[in-house]
Amino acid sequence: MLTPKAPTISSGPSSYPEQDTMPHAAPTRCTARGCSAFATRKGRCDEHQSSGWTERRRPQDDRTSRDRIGISEAAWQRLRKSVLVEHEGICYVCGKPGANEVDHKQAVALGGARTDRANLAPIHADPCHAEKTQRELALLRRRADRARRSPA
Repeated sequence: MLTPKAPTISSGPSSYPEQDTMPHAAPTRCTARGCSAFATRKGRCDEHQSSGWTERRRPQDDRTSRDRIGISEAAWQRLRKSVLVEHEGICYVCGKPGANEVDHKQAVALGGARTDRANLAPIHADPCHAEKTQRELALLRRRADRARRSPA
């Protein structure tokens, strides 16, 4: 058992007992599942210390979703802006001005080209884009249900 050193008579911090002579709190067990070792730092033993964020990040996390589909964010923004300008912001669904998004006329999931200008058009975010997306999702669900029911 550790015994505390007697404090020396003096003024200042040197009069306190040394840190390694007596613990401040009772030792705790490592919080890793199944480990019975004593925790050394942040609730874990030396073997189970967190390695930090660096090992958890995957290289593809550094890319935007547009990079993963073959077009950079900057290129998409240029394409988007040019489509809005070309069509003067007229929504292709309702025909009214003020469209603030660019939509794939034929959804990519339904076979539409991802970056083909002929498949891109301005659309109002709400209600035009929201309603069109709901119709497309319903169609995709019906197709998936049909595919599950039909024997292969």
